[in-house]
Formats: sequence, structure tokens, C-alpha cells
Amino acid sequence: MPFVNELDISGFLSPEFLDDSGSLSLLSGTISGSTVLPKTIDSTAIHYDTKANWDRQTYLIAERGHLYIYKDAETAYIDGEKVLYAGIKVGDGSSYLIDMPYIAYARDHERLINHIQDYSIHVGRVDRVNWDDKVSATVSEENEELIFRK
Repeated sequence: MPFVNELDISGFLSPEFLDDSGSLSLLSGTISGSTVLPKTIDSTAIHYDTKANWDRQTYLIAERGHLYIYKDAETAYIDGEKVLYAGIKVGDGSSYLIDMPYIAYARDHERLINHIQDYSIHVGRVDRVNWDDKVSATVSEENEELIFRK
């Protein structure tokens, strides 16, 4: 026989209904407890389509934590051949997908590597040589000391 005010709950709790403390708010109160939400994204949170198809959905609110992959976010022509670059957006749960910025483009990797390898844009050769000789360090094994010199 059930107790007075006993309540049976069945089904499942979806992460979007839980706050960070693991509480579920109801109209008449709160059910508290602990929950462990996965730190990995399952395949239902990864969405893949063309830019044209994503852009047709002008009122689509990007779901929080979901990845939206644009298979052709950017187009380039290399040696006369059309090359498509993918782009990724991450949903925040409140913004229209069409208005959100890309977090990455596939060809950003090449741009980043080129930037890193371009030593002249950050520090000139003369400055680098001067800075490399500013301080020297030696170890005195006798006293177990690290000695810095200008």
C-alpha cells in the first residue's frame, strides 16, 4: 500500500532539464539528488549538413552543446579546382544557428601553421639574437645552485 503523498516517477531525465547541481525543478517543488552526465558527446548531438540547408532554417535555435558541422562552410579555388572546407558551430541553446560564428574552419589549421612558422612577424632576427644572449644560466654542482648571469 502506498504511503500518503508517495509519488512514483518513471522515465528518464534529459540533461537540458537538469541544472549544474543535478536538481530537477518541478511545478510544486524540487527533486534533489546526484546525477552524472556524460562528458562526451553522443552521435545525436552532432549534426551534419550543407551551408545552404543550414541557412534555410533561419529560425533554428542551436541546441546547447550540440555540434553543427557545415560540410561546405567555405569554398576556395586551388589551381582552378573547387575545394570545400568544413566549418563547425557549437550551440548555446539560445542563439539562432544562422547568426552564430564558426569556431573552426578546416583550412584554419594550414593558416595557423603558416602563422606559427613565420618568425619574422613576431620578433625580428636582430631582437631574437639580442634576447637569446640576455641571460645565461649555469649549475654549480658543488653548491647545488642555479646561477643566472646577464
